Amino acid sequence: MKKRILHILNSRSYSGAENVVFSIIEHLNEYEFAYVSRKGAIQKRLEAHGIQYYLLDKLTVNEIKRCVLDFKPDIIHAHDFTASILSCFLHYRIPIISHLHNNPPWIKKYGIKSFLYYFFADRYKRVLVVSEAILSEYVFRKKIIKKAVIIHNPIDFDKISKMAKEGSVKKYDIINLGRLSQQKNPKLFIDIIEECVRNKLEIKVAMIGDGELYDDVKSYIYEKHMEKYIDILGFKENPYLYLQQSKILCIPSLWEGFGMSAIEALVLGKPVVASSAGGLSKIVNDSCGKICYLKKEYVEEIMNLMLDKEYYEKKSKNAVNRAKNLQIKINYYDNLRKIYEKINR
Repeated sequence: MKKRILHILNSRSYSGAENVVFSIIEHLNEYEFAYVSRKGAIQKRLEAHGIQYYLLDKLTVNEIKRCVLDFKPDIIHAHDFTASILSCFLHYRIPIISHLHNNPPWIKKYGIKSFLYYFFADRYKRVLVVSEAILSEYVFRKKIIKKAVIIHNPIDFDKISKMAKEGSVKKYDIINLGRLSQQKNPKLFIDIIEECVRNKLEIKVAMIGDGELYDDVKSYIYEKHMEKYIDILGFKENPYLYLQQSKILCIPSLWEGFGMSAIEALVLGKPVVASSAGGLSKIVNDSCGKICYLKKEYVEEIMNLMLDKEYYEKKSKNAVNRAKNLQIKINYYDNLRKIYEKINR
């Protein structure tokens, strides 16, 4: 009989953590999975992939309990803070895996969230973190160190390359790819582009993603008179088409988990200009892009990549080699399979 795994997420759309869960379900078919989250756009994707799901108006203990009683999981795989904490209130003897996909500000300071996670840490059989930064920055790291496992996100290199060729879209010079939220720092990205334009750089830019700051970001583009240079495209089912048709990926995030989009760009030979947040500093280096700390560093690197063809071609070639080296280090599905198999009631 297949072991049953219940994934719980406090989201309603498709982004980084959701992509990870979909990949797990697709590749580990020796298990039976179900997906729990709030109602929203995610439903179409779940149905398209044939994934069993429970969609809730609101993620609450009682609603999760209803799903657990129906699905009868052997393991609860809870993603990020809210799902992890709520799962601890179920009062069942079901093992819980807490999976942290980001290193948000609460991890780094003493506060309600960091104390709550500390309080419930004994309830987790394993704590999965997607980068070394998450583990090193958590203020109560000693509490979870013995049960923590660094497990980088799954990357399907062949799938990325294939999807990048499935159609054609408008070409752009620079892409910003990610949820329009505080975490991704979209206004800094707009400021970077504004400075490039002031330096007489002729560029066409796209921001791909949806989120709670969509209207604010759109207004900021007009406030800065950048609408001629920046297209805000919203969510795209296949962002790899846009990466393929672009030259540079820019990621000025305030915090990150693994930095999946950086590797996706490297796979396609696109240099990445990024902050040092989370796992980005372990992915991007001077051979394939640049880690930046100040706005002027982003601008200088983008100017160099756009104006010096030899400089760009060297970093583009190195981007592909960097992706290949990272692929060798990531054995995601075997690692997760071992974790599932070692956990029993």
